[in-house]
Amino acid sequence: MKTMPMPRLLLLAGLLAGMVGSGISVVRQVPAAGLPSGAMAQVGERLILRDEWLKGVAAAASERRTPLTTAQQTQILDRLIDEELLVQHGLSLGLVEHDQRLRGQLIAEVLFSTTASLSDDAIAETELESFYRANVGLFVPPAQLRVQAWILGSAGERKAFLPPLPNSLLPLHKLQQYLGPELVKAAMLLPLGQESRPIANQGQQVVLLVSEQQLAPAPALEAVREPVLRELRRQRDERAVRELLDDLRQQYRVTRVDAQ
Repeated sequence: MKTMPMPRLLLLAGLLAGMVGSGISVVRQVPAAGLPSGAMAQVGERLILRDEWLKGVAAAASERRTPLTTAQQTQILDRLIDEELLVQHGLSLGLVEHDQRLRGQLIAEVLFSTTASLSDDAIAETELESFYRANVGLFVPPAQLRVQAWILGSAGERKAFLPPLPNSLLPLHKLQQYLGPELVKAAMLLPLGQESRPIANQGQQVVLLVSEQQLAPAPALEAVREPVLRELRRQRDERAVRELLDDLRQQYRVTRVDAQ
């Protein structure tokens, strides 16, 4: 499908604005019969509510020195109707299905609308404290270990481990750069000052010794309040999106083929 050049899009946008400004509308009359209370118009299945129209009137009035006339207020309603007609026509053309940029924008807006209200909600202190107690491990500074390592030769002799480990306390993520994840896990389980049994690692036998360890205590909530709030909000947002997707799977029929 060909995409419309930007100059033409701007031309159409200006054309629509000019039509509204001059009192011309795609929809000349909107029948009021049968509209629900609080609705100003209906386009297809979509209602244009009075509150939506009043926001448009207020926005236009804020840019003028004189009050809007009845005709100008009517033009704003016509503009809302025209916009909705164009939106529904765009959906009928499959623009969202075929334009990755529009799909991305739509998905982003849906996710934002799902999580924005949660971000504005006040979080009770009791909820924050309970969350921190349940997830305190996320906010404790990482442990540090001083580890020695040797490789066992075929006759059981000890050889230097490569790359050689610094003779200092190292945080676990730094220690993993030398030992790899499996040996770090083994080192974390070792009693202080006790050598490990030979550990198979990448075709070699490795012996470890933890000569020093530093385990940081859990900080007070006040010291990590902002990171705790961010993580709590992140988990709430993630849960809200997951619940939305679960609901949508119940509302819409989904047929799929499992990947082979």
